[in-house]
Amino acid sequence: MPRLLTLTLLSTIIGCTSQTGPDSNVEVFRTPQQEAVARRAKMGQEWVNLALKINNAERADVKTIRHPNQPLALIASADSVERTIDLTPIAEKLSGNPGKEREPIRALLSSEMHQFDRARLTSMGFDQAKSLLYPLLANNRQLSELSKDPASPTLSRAIVGDLNWVPIIRWPGTEAWTPVDPGVVNSWYVAKDVVIDAAIGNLKRDYIADAEKSPVFDTTEFPGLGKYGSLRAGLNPGYALLPEFLTGVRRAWKTEDDLVLLLPARASITFVEKKNTPLLDRMLPEWEKRFTTFSDPLLMIPLVASDKGFELSNYKPTNKAATKPATGPATKPRVYIVN
Repeated sequence: MPRLLTLTLLSTIIGCTSQTGPDSNVEVFRTPQQEAVARRAKMGQEWVNLALKINNAERADVKTIRHPNQPLALIASADSVERTIDLTPIAEKLSGNPGKEREPIRALLSSEMHQFDRARLTSMGFDQAKSLLYPLLANNRQLSELSKDPASPTLSRAIVGDLNWVPIIRWPGTEAWTPVDPGVVNSWYVAKDVVIDAAIGNLKRDYIADAEKSPVFDTTEFPGLGKYGSLRAGLNPGYALLPEFLTGVRRAWKTEDDLVLLLPARASITFVEKKNTPLLDRMLPEWEKRFTTFSDPLLMIPLVASDKGFELSNYKPTNKAATKPATGPATKPRVYIVN
């Protein structure tokens, strides 16, 4: 027992001595050049960690890991497709802006993930991608901004005036989406109209499902002025441009009249009966003012929805002096369920 205790103590002493000797803290003996390399390597790892955090948070549909052989790179993979995302092209910009790395990294990830998603769509084929297609409402300015390559503009179908249907892929489990361009459609070997029709078909499918579960719009009544409707928050704004929506509103309001749709932004859609000119006289001037407050406005001119489709409204308010109803709603908003 004493012999064992002695050996243990000797081992402890030797171990301590080897860990705390004069050469144990190698950082003390780094040259300025080595120190700079070490600092840059540490910063690089911090950038990679931030990029991983952003992509994993925003793209739950994609597996993102560190590149095993490139210290400033990631690997994104999904649907049997892989892409290396290299941070080297923005390394100088990142090092020159400490504390402001997030936006340059997010911009690079956005560009890289767009190319990655296009490769995924090509690999998936139309049959697999069909269920993920949805139409996005976009004006001509927004449409041009969606086109990453001027030589291959984003696919679209004009609705009326400055408004278009734009087919996009909504990736499951995330808010991310990818516009469909002609190059992807060509790889699917289908016609462009088939893709857009599939997107609108999915929108109708979801509309019917949502309308069966809960109300899709609210109705507010003003004494002496009638009523107006608002698409409920969180629902797809494209619902308001479906023929089924017009039918549902008519049924709920017990009218055969056409609707005047106000679409200043995707998140703000209201509507009034076309014949209700007193309420239009009050609402339109106020609506024109609100249009300028939106950061990404959609359509300035109201639409008329009828059985024939859509047309731009040419109605001019007869009284612009009063821009609000004389009183508030007579009751709380009445909610109608549209089936």
